[in-house]
Amino acid sequence: MVVKISVPTKKQCIVKKSAYVIRDPSSTSEHTAFIPKNEWIQHNYKDLADQLTTEKKHFTDAVTIIDVDPYIRKLYHSKIHELLLTSDAAARSKILKNYVDEVCKRVDNFSGINLEKLYSYELIFKPSGQSSTAYDYSNNRSIGLHIDTHNVEALEGRAEGFQLLTINLGLEDRYFYFITYEVKDILDKLKSILLPEEIKEISSVKQLKDKFLQNFPMVPVYKLTTKPDQAYIAVTQNLIHDGGTNSQKQQDIALLIGGYFSWK
Repeated sequence: MVVKISVPTKKQCIVKKSAYVIRDPSSTSEHTAFIPKNEWIQHNYKDLADQLTTEKKHFTDAVTIIDVDPYIRKLYHSKIHELLLTSDAAARSKILKNYVDEVCKRVDNFSGINLEKLYSYELIFKPSGQSSTAYDYSNNRSIGLHIDTHNVEALEGRAEGFQLLTINLGLEDRYFYFITYEVKDILDKLKSILLPEEIKEISSVKQLKDKFLQNFPMVPVYKLTTKPDQAYIAVTQNLIHDGGTNSQKQQDIALLIGGYFSWK
């Protein structure tokens, strides 16, 4: 099933599309990384009539952009940031957990989205001007477009993986790139062009992603703008995706909360 873009928000979402992917110039023969070609075409809602909806879709069926309570970002910058800098490890862990609890409460009250089960949470900080926010620090290289693996490891059942709520806590826009095909759709497309023995060799989402982008480089990549006080929700274990940061020389700050969410 093609994943929709759900925008049941008061603000209009900026949606752009890249015609194809290219190999990351920093990638090597041992490591294949792909990024969207940096030639984006902006679309309006009419252009995306088949892809975009204002309905409150189930979070497994859509990438959803929401408005969040501005107090979430205000609280981080006025209090939480300083506390995290000046506290020891044990205190920082407690401060962050309490902050996440407050965020989830406000997402429930302000955005109408309930957290049913919490799996993970983290703050991430990235420099501006990044065309990819996924980075392999141990090998010092970009990962590029990828599929996450958290609580689902097999290729089957990826739609049942937990959802990721990513809130923009920064001062500038940030971006979410994704391809609209689910893992099972990607596998079906590869089965239509590859030999059965080649399909059997695909045992990980990295191999699946590489084979797909090598064989379908013209697949569109969507770029969704997440403004300050906005967030996206997506099953990143079921989509080829990545992120990008602002070009305004402002640090990118995001809060990632992994769990199962539902509309109230």
